[in-house]
Amino acid sequence: MGVLIGGAMLGCGGGGNGADAGLTPTADAQVCTPSCDGLTCGSDGCGGLCGTCSGDELCSAGTCAPIAAGEIVVDITSAAHPIHPEIYGVAFANKAALATLGATVNRWGGNGVTLYNWQLDVGNTASDWYYENIPNNAGDPTHGTAAYKSAADRFVIDNQAAGVDSLIVVPTIGWTAKDRVTQHPYSCGFPTEVYGAQESTDPYDAHCGNGRSPSGQELTPDPTHVATAATPTFEGQWVSHLVSAFGAAAQGGVRWYALDNEMMLWSSTHRDVHPAPVTYDEVWNATLAYAPAIRAADPGAKILGYGSWGVLDLFNSGKDTVDGLSDQHAHGDVLLAPWYLDQLAAYERDHGVRLVDCLDIHYYPQGGDALENTASLWDATYPDPSWVNGWLGEPIQLLPRVSGWLRDHNPNVGMCITEYNFNLNDADNPIAALAEAEALGLFGKFGVRLATFWTTPIEDDGTHHAAAWGFQLMRNYDGAGAHFADVSVGAASSVDGVVAYAATSASGDATTVLVINKANAARTGTLRLPGFSASVAHRWSFTAGGSAITHDADLGAQNGAFSVALPAHAMAMIVVPKG
Repeated sequence: MGVLIGGAMLGCGGGGNGADAGLTPTADAQVCTPSCDGLTCGSDGCGGLCGTCSGDELCSAGTCAPIAAGEIVVDITSAAHPIHPEIYGVAFANKAALATLGATVNRWGGNGVTLYNWQLDVGNTASDWYYENIPNNAGDPTHGTAAYKSAADRFVIDNQAAGVDSLIVVPTIGWTAKDRVTQHPYSCGFPTEVYGAQESTDPYDAHCGNGRSPSGQELTPDPTHVATAATPTFEGQWVSHLVSAFGAAAQGGVRWYALDNEMMLWSSTHRDVHPAPVTYDEVWNATLAYAPAIRAADPGAKILGYGSWGVLDLFNSGKDTVDGLSDQHAHGDVLLAPWYLDQLAAYERDHGVRLVDCLDIHYYPQGGDALENTASLWDATYPDPSWVNGWLGEPIQLLPRVSGWLRDHNPNVGMCITEYNFNLNDADNPIAALAEAEALGLFGKFGVRLATFWTTPIEDDGTHHAAAWGFQLMRNYDGAGAHFADVSVGAASSVDGVVAYAATSASGDATTVLVINKANAARTGTLRLPGFSASVAHRWSFTAGGSAITHDADLGAQNGAFSVALPAHAMAMIVVPKG
């Protein structure tokens, strides 16, 4: 059956300026109106999709049609749309890992950057480690001199050298680390000399506690123990510094900025400075305050907001989770993400200015099997095997659900997934390689604007975790930069346990086909590409648990088709010339 979705806006601009910051509205503030009347798949007229088909169907004239049994069919005339290269992103990867993976974006983000003080080059460990201010490059004798480069600056320098975009998370919490202490005892949110004995203290610094009494009661925080107030002007000055140091986005500088990190968890992760649950109004007010400061510093940069930690806070605010949806009721019973998109659309309509270019989402499966969990991204028949299903009461369908919200509430905003990981906290689970490749295939198929894996599947010493092989098969399968092509096209598989994704080059002279056998047994299918007459196809493969991508013997055509055999839990990149 076809899966009806709304199309994320892919071709109606993005960017814009902050009118309230004294900026001039630009042409990027144009509005695109998608239309999907009578269509269950295909283009929405704005560069997005009205819908995509299930795994064993192809889109034809706006309708999903099944393929013959035992086949893998690729149709380059079906559901064709550009794949955004920014979906192949990671976080905090070094230059070697970026090159090996073929990554396109590197993200500076996470809990540790919400209190980052760009002037002092100090982050804060938040609840991850006793709320401590930790300096970067503590042993650098040039700190405080013109020669000193902060960790953030060095991050951008390395990214520019590697030829990848930087995505910088800009704090909006209103506080920043107050000091730079280069050794224990560090400043921290709950010092024992103020609060006394606590449930737990830093084993390396007993001065810093976890903010709970010995009986587990939360202690009342005082932000000034660890932080000082930070205004939108302060954070805007950081963006101005980055522009001065590395050029504006349009000149190869930092291209992407996100409005902080996982706001709805602040009352937990950053309760030393923000113990109150975040509300709808705080989400919007943070955007109103900080987005114009970023726009003023670099009008050509892209801005992401508001930064969800998962599915829950696309629906509810932090206040809703503790007060039984009181916040949602006070805002017309509209879900948080659609409400936020409505505010952005109204602001753009009233001011001719786009505050946010992309809805910022984090997504981590909460249980189940890594290979099955990818279905939660799209499948209307897949009940999530975790607490999410009980709470939501229906399949997640993350990508079509969010795409529909964008189409209905603000088609000029894209979908960005700035944290995701399908390894279920087991980085070396062999099948995570297949799950990562499929996630990237789905991001391209559904028109995701940007995606960054958390964090990086290759360690600084070069150690590959399982997901690295899925990433590398998509982005650097031959070790010389060959990658999945740039225009997503229709692909379907009716082979039991086998899924397929395809993309063609802009010229149409070759098509890449990602085929994944998720089954516990070997599978064989017949690959057909209508309109192609190639006599051979090239193949690279990886089997879960392996340690390298292999370049296999070419496939020979028989009656215009190719026989594709895969062992259990294996995947292949097949490259078919037009012929």
